[in-house]
Amino acid sequence: MNREQLEEWLRDISTPTGLSYSGDRTLSNGEVDTILEYVDNLQSKIDKAIEYIEDNHVSITQLEAGTGLLDTKDYLLDILKED
Repeated sequence: MNREQLEEWLRDISTPTGLSYSGDRTLSNGEVDTILEYVDNLQSKIDKAIEYIEDNHVSITQLEAGTGLLDTKDYLLDILKED
């Protein structure tokens, strides 16, 4: 499922108030926006991590020597901690 499919699905089940005509609870449009902002933020972090890995790949020689791994791990963990 991509973001557009997720948004379409969420918008289909949401209402402006988060209540259905029968009084059942659904998602409000504001909650959908919050979910989509979270998805966008998460995708941004994933893209940033992929870019870092591609730009700063650790060579086989570095892996064998055990160097460069801690910096990479720390950087990727920092990306996940970003808000």
